[in-house]
Amino acid sequence: MGELICAGWLLDGTGEQHKDWGILFQGQQVRDVGPATELLQTYPDSKVREEPGWVIAPGYLDAHDHGRALSPFWFGVKDCPLELWIPRLGQVAVPVYEAALYDGIQLAKSGVTTVVHCHNPMNIAKMKEELLDTVRGYLDAGVRVALCPPYTDQNSLIYTGREEFSQTLEPDCAEVFSRMIQDEPMTLQEYFTLVEELKQELAEEIQQKRVDVQLHPVGGQWCSDQALCEMRDYARKHGMRIHMHLLETKYQRIYSEKRWGKTMVSHMEDLGVLGPWLTIAHGIWLTAKDRRLLRDKRVKTVTNPSSNLRLGSGIFPLREMLDERIPCAVGLDGCSLDDDQDYGRELRLALHNPAIPGIRGQITPREIWNMAYQAGVQAVGSRLSPGRLQKGDLADFICFDGKVLDGPYASESLTWEEKILQRGSRMSVAAVYCGGKLIVERGKSCSGKEDQAAKRVGQFAQEKAKQGQPANEKLIHKIARFYTEWEEEQER
Repeated sequence: MGELICAGWLLDGTGEQHKDWGILFQGQQVRDVGPATELLQTYPDSKVREEPGWVIAPGYLDAHDHGRALSPFWFGVKDCPLELWIPRLGQVAVPVYEAALYDGIQLAKSGVTTVVHCHNPMNIAKMKEELLDTVRGYLDAGVRVALCPPYTDQNSLIYTGREEFSQTLEPDCAEVFSRMIQDEPMTLQEYFTLVEELKQELAEEIQQKRVDVQLHPVGGQWCSDQALCEMRDYARKHGMRIHMHLLETKYQRIYSEKRWGKTMVSHMEDLGVLGPWLTIAHGIWLTAKDRRLLRDKRVKTVTNPSSNLRLGSGIFPLREMLDERIPCAVGLDGCSLDDDQDYGRELRLALHNPAIPGIRGQITPREIWNMAYQAGVQAVGSRLSPGRLQKGDLADFICFDGKVLDGPYASESLTWEEKILQRGSRMSVAAVYCGGKLIVERGKSCSGKEDQAAKRVGQFAQEKAKQGQPANEKLIHKIARFYTEWEEEQER
């Protein structure tokens, strides 16, 4: 039987827009797409929903996020450079299930049907339980999740010169610094055991294409060569993806030059770590040579425009990346500009925030849509949302309200892709389906759990705030001075 939605327009994710088309879906899959009149004749027993004002498009893929429910700002961690931001993240305290549930609902409201979750543990000793609760939260919100358990084994707090730095601190500050260092929360073998256990316990959800598990060496400066090489070997043996942060800040680039006399990407190439199995997030400080290496090794990338601006990290070289034909997806990173996890607005920011000013730097709407869909699927992996609407695909799609997008007037010369990019947000989303299931309608989650999750997140954060201690600002001031000296040294 199946359900048939007859819409005003259907965008299939390939660049084509079809007038008066419909989509027939049953269970998790798209059974057919085509002219609505033909579908009505071919499938007379289907359950029909006539929505001539709707514009249907594939579900979005948020290719890099953290599932905190709220950005760290709301826990008192104000926007600042990453190296000063991370030491303050201890102030962020969330109940992981409700955080993922609430975050997933906010994402779904803007049309996201798949999210890459890079986990920030609240309690290392309970990592497995946290990860399973996180998956449960996203699934209860109705979205698919690529789960990335984190691994680090070096350089927490500062990237190098730890002993010398510690000697510059007053005794009370040095004690705090020593206490905060946590280089290797688990061994590599313990990490791989965790990954295996997660895959076993989530086997049904993985088989249903609701969950994928990916390796997550958190960043090049935080993971040893041994860790990166063993993760590469494990990923290739088990057919898994690797997802990591890379060259997010200028200090990470300076670190690589100090450590190896070359860029981090060149060092990773020497190790044999670069390959089509790898996705890197941020990549703001890539060189031209780095970009060529990424292209040649078929590495996938993710840009995070809001986060890059809020933390003062820089502007991603998007025009250059696209010119090199490097797949580049988009992720919210839990730090959207308006703190609303609105993927439509993030696409708009990517469109209007190129690193190159003027004519040469322009990005086209078609390129942004390719980033949202084709590159999104490549960066996330093809096991989850397909980024298109064709027969046999997973039925993950957004139903936009065409009247909201058109507003009081819209030129007939504008395509729906252009209109969605310029005015699209959760305010223009009429409904969202994931796996053929209605998960959002008219701005409300169909889970019925949003208010409950929000209340629990607030209560939990308030309780922990009373028990916790604020970050040691004296230590953070010293860290700021440490990296400022790196910049001054480089400028001399």
